[in-house]
Amino acid sequence: MVPLLPLIFRFRRPEGFRLSEFPEAVWRGAFGYSLKQTVCVMRLRPCVGCAFEFSCAYPFIFETRPGAEASIMRDADRTPHPYLLRVFQQTTDDEQDRFDLGMTLIGPAARHLSFVIHALGEAGRRGIGRARSPMPLEAVIDSAGEEIWTPGRNLPPREPAAPALRLSDAPRLSISFDTPMRLVRDHDPIAAEALDGPTLAFAAVRRVELLRTCFGGADPATDHAALKDQAQAVKIIDRDLSWVDRRRYSTRQKRPITLGGVIGNVTLDVSGAPDLTPYLETCGFVHLGKSTTLGFGRMSLAAA
Repeated sequence: MVPLLPLIFRFRRPEGFRLSEFPEAVWRGAFGYSLKQTVCVMRLRPCVGCAFEFSCAYPFIFETRPGAEASIMRDADRTPHPYLLRVFQQTTDDEQDRFDLGMTLIGPAARHLSFVIHALGEAGRRGIGRARSPMPLEAVIDSAGEEIWTPGRNLPPREPAAPALRLSDAPRLSISFDTPMRLVRDHDPIAAEALDGPTLAFAAVRRVELLRTCFGGADPATDHAALKDQAQAVKIIDRDLSWVDRRRYSTRQKRPITLGGVIGNVTLDVSGAPDLTPYLETCGFVHLGKSTTLGFGRMSLAAA
């Protein structure tokens, strides 16, 4: 449904390096700073109103705004960002000398892969975290495990592709929220005990359709009203959910910020909403809810 380019950026892990409580926030900040330093030709002026705002890699990836191709989003201040971050936890002794950062580029963001590689390489060279530990970028690896880039090697073109979906016939889905999943209703976060099937299911529809509209070519024949009606038939038949908070420091706001979301497991009865299963399964690749560029909303699905 949405064309994706999932990659792993493999860095050399410095001795004694420790992850922060919220490592995705650290990496997002370092990536954004380095990307703007890499591509900006206007002396780092603000992007809004810049002549290159809708053609430059930095605002497209990091300060994404609605463009002419996304007419449905013209009233929105920001579109979804065309990338996701994931920090992998090293679990074996053989992995202790490396650090793997997952990044998925969505749709046309893949065109800017060379800039992304350079920016993350520079971020690692400058150092990550409070200790500013240098972390040389050693390889970029695709979803098949192939090294597509190493230092000094030319980068071949890479095209995003829609992931294969395999759960369309499942009447029940088991969903694990592996990182906090943050949905809001009337500007307030939805607590673990208040989450319901229709809200969860239609949030998946909205997430995927926004991505398709902005980056993947939405189908004009999609009947959103019918999908919303089907979402009313989705039921949570089992749940084991809790709320967790994560803290980060916002450089822009110059203060600590607490972000929370739901983690745990739910079982959904989707037998009355067969058209919604592909949306839920796609969110297993593109995350769900708010703050997905900080790693929030990562979920895994299986037939229950």
